[in-house]
Amino acid sequence: MKSPIGANTWIWVSPLTDERLAALARRVRGFGFDVIELPIENLGDWDPGRARDLLDRLGLHATTCAVMSPDRDLVSDDRAVIESTQAYIRGATDMAAAVGADVFTGGENVADGREGACGGHRPVGREPPTARRLRR
Repeated sequence: MKSPIGANTWIWVSPLTDERLAALARRVRGFGFDVIELPIENLGDWDPGRARDLLDRLGLHATTCAVMSPDRDLVSDDRAVIESTQAYIRGATDMAAAVGADVFTGGENVADGREGACGGHRPVGREPPTARRLRR
């Protein structure tokens, strides 16, 4: 059985938007990829329902990637930063579930040339987003 192979949209664009995804998804499928990784830089940059419909039509599976920018920190001394980060992760998890992704990874977004966003793919949780959504 062939293992699926995918590409992150950061190869071509940032931030991802509905319009950019519509333009890229066909190309990604045409290149022979099975999976497209959708970065969630900011909640609402792209619509997960629209994305899911598009990817389903093209036979592409989605994975998602959180962007843990310097202002997103779960171990900060600033309670407001922690709460904002928690809200982002909850919203991003909901986006991942809505687009049908069973992978939601996280990484640092570093602007100084060090390891890029999602480099290292550090999981932000073990439970698939769909399981979290179904428990509500």
